[in-house]
Amino acid sequence: MTKDEAADRAAIDSQRTGWINAINTSDAAGFVAVLCDDAVWLPWGRSAISGKESIRDWLAAPFAQFTYDYSVTDVRLRVAGDWAIERAHFVTKARSHNGGEAPAHRGTYTILWRRTPPEAWLIERYIDHTGDEDA
Repeated sequence: MTKDEAADRAAIDSQRTGWINAINTSDAAGFVAVLCDDAVWLPWGRSAISGKESIRDWLAAPFAQFTYDYSVTDVRLRVAGDWAIERAHFVTKARSHNGGEAPAHRGTYTILWRRTPPEAWLIERYIDHTGDEDA
């Protein structure tokens, strides 16, 4: 691994950590801070959500109703110039502010990262592959 690739991987790891922390603290602003303005989010079982502001609006209701414990494992990352592809397994546990707990949501995701000026790595596309046996 080259020095530049190691630096890119470290930068993406840092962005991923910030994104996970934003989920776990119901911080919609922190969540969208790691997204490109024209990001597309493809949640499991729902239509695509396009644009940073639309994604923030979509998060408002669940972040107001639930506290999340989100984690990722088995992260596989490939960097190629100004683009990177990440696949990982995730587990989301949600607890209602009223005390009820939803069943855990487990799956695999793919993220397309894009390096944007000034050298920040941001999420361009997110695809939740829950239920896809070949994911």
